[in-house]
Amino acid sequence: MAANEISARINVDVSEALTGLKAIQREAKKAAQALRELEATQRRVSVPTYEQRLEAAGAIDLRDNSRIIDLGNGYCRIEPINPTKRFKAEVSE
Repeated sequence: MAANEISARINVDVSEALTGLKAIQREAKKAAQALRELEATQRRVSVPTYEQRLEAAGAIDLRDNSRIIDLGNGYCRIEPINPTKRFKAEVSE
């Protein structure tokens, strides 16, 4: 044997390691199944959009309907020009 070669003989019982790996694999399969079920449920349940929630809350629409009041010292207030203009969600297909 040359001076830069190393030879080793390893006798290891790998049955415990294989048992552990199989347990990890079972848990990973369970987690993947749970994720698939969650995704399927989310597709069935309709979650309102941010715009739909604003409309449902009766929020004032400040788009092209606001003015900025300078309060001094770096502070300002945004107020609606028409406070009766309510947010309407845009319908998208």
